[in-house]
Amino acid sequence: MDFVVELPESVGFDMVMIVVSSVSKRICFILTYTIVTIKNTTQIFLHYIWKLHDLSMYTLFNIEL
Repeated sequence: MDFVVELPESVGFDMVMIVVSSVSKRICFILTYTIVTIKNTTQIFLHYIWKLHDLSMYTLFNIEL
């Protein structure tokens, strides 16, 4: 995930969030604002990326210690 910042404002957006999926080799460009917080970034990721890959809202992790 990366951000392209300080772009000229267009339709109210001035930043692009770029997410590259190493599994599917997809690149997603998401328009957003410069003053985005961690919480907002997480919400954007869940809204655009999580549903794009048809993942459920609850993911179980199997971690062996």
